[in-house]
Amino acid sequence: MGLYRWSPNYAVLPPRAGELRVVDIGVGDDPDFAKELARVFNARCLLVDPTRRHSSVLEAWCDREPRFEYLQAALGSASGNMPFFESRRDVSGSIFASHRNIAAGDFERYEVPVVTLDDLVQRMDGRIDVLKIDVEGAEFDVLARARPDTLRLIGQILVEFHDGTVPEFSRQDRDRAVRPLMAGGFTAIEYNGSDVLFCRPGSNGRRRT
Repeated sequence: MGLYRWSPNYAVLPPRAGELRVVDIGVGDDPDFAKELARVFNARCLLVDPTRRHSSVLEAWCDREPRFEYLQAALGSASGNMPFFESRRDVSGSIFASHRNIAAGDFERYEVPVVTLDDLVQRMDGRIDVLKIDVEGAEFDVLARARPDTLRLIGQILVEFHDGTVPEFSRQDRDRAVRPLMAGGFTAIEYNGSDVLFCRPGSNGRRRT
């Protein structure tokens, strides 16, 4: 399919020419996904991550790179606030206390704002060409509840699934979560067991608004 792939575990369908709007959710302490798309495709990138100890690093990236914007928030199926558990030892925290990074101990709990896919589409002027979701278990509810009208405004979605990292989720939960995407015309490319690219072959990942 001519995927563009780069380390450690990323793949996208190369987009057509024109402004590429990218939302990178669950950035951690290095916006490596957004950096590569900005470098290769001149993308405009929104970095979304709720973790307090990553905020200064991500703010610094946005100060250096005018195409980057940073939003300190978690992804959810409804706007508002929720508890977040920040691991002091691992890069990734979670909204789930059962996540293996949190269950191991040595974490901090605090409230974070929550944004939805609808919120993010609106923030990106009505269209997201490439969406990355690495949200440590929150992806199951977000995708299962995604509205068809919202999914039509997203070109391609790279998801890291965490059944196996968060014990209450199984492969059946993953299958349930992807049904709205498949019903919306996405094709799933699962290439390493946990990372799945959802795209529309032949569209080059771009959606018209």
